[in-house]
Amino acid sequence: MAILEIQEATIKFGGLTAVNKVNMSINSGEIRALIGPNGAGKSTLFNAITGIHQVTSGQVFFKGQNITGLKPYQITGIGISRTFQNILLFEEMTVIENVMVGLHCRTKTETFEIILGLPGVKKEEKECREKSIELLEFVGLADKMNEKARNLPYGPKRLLEIARALASEPKVLLLDEPAAGMNYHEAEDLIKYVGKIRSRNITVMLVEHNMKVVMGISDHVTVLDHGEKIAEGVPSEIQSNEQVIEAYLGRGAH
Repeated sequence: MAILEIQEATIKFGGLTAVNKVNMSINSGEIRALIGPNGAGKSTLFNAITGIHQVTSGQVFFKGQNITGLKPYQITGIGISRTFQNILLFEEMTVIENVMVGLHCRTKTETFEIILGLPGVKKEEKECREKSIELLEFVGLADKMNEKARNLPYGPKRLLEIARALASEPKVLLLDEPAAGMNYHEAEDLIKYVGKIRSRNITVMLVEHNMKVVMGISDHVTVLDHGEKIAEGVPSEIQSNEQVIEAYLGRGAH
């Protein structure tokens, strides 16, 4: 059953067509990679799914519901979360505080309750902290929880951003170049983490240039070139697709 559907999505900026009539259907529990050369429209499509950009035409559906035109906070609220190509953390906050921010959309405490210091406030804060610690343990950063985010190396910062995205309890997680800047061992760990994320009943869609990561974890791969979908299939099919080899991997690459 499709959990996320993109129908005839077109995104234009002035006279530039960044995405042109793209169709995609992602099944629940799937790991779907979206690849293509720089400027192919991958991150733009992510931005349209998450409400940062609006589609010029076409529609986006989540669990059968038309979510076209919703604001980013509304899309997070219904169960779609993401990370960004350029890491966006609260650098002066601690590691655990960054994850707790991600839980904000699931808290029920009202402002007046916080001002009055009602018992429910401390209870919910305790629950948020426990949930955040669990997520930090999940990505292997529990021992760094009280450090400032800016002190983390690059790879762990990526994992912290993933933990924060998971804090909103998504049904679909969009990862924008999660392996960017990671060394070989960090990329290997990332493959394991994405598999563990799926085991939490979360559907994963990722934009990625690291072909080892893409081919190592994806159930299906969709390829964009100049804003248009040129291929789609299982990793082995994409690796041998001549149009993909020419447009993205380069002549002679397999």
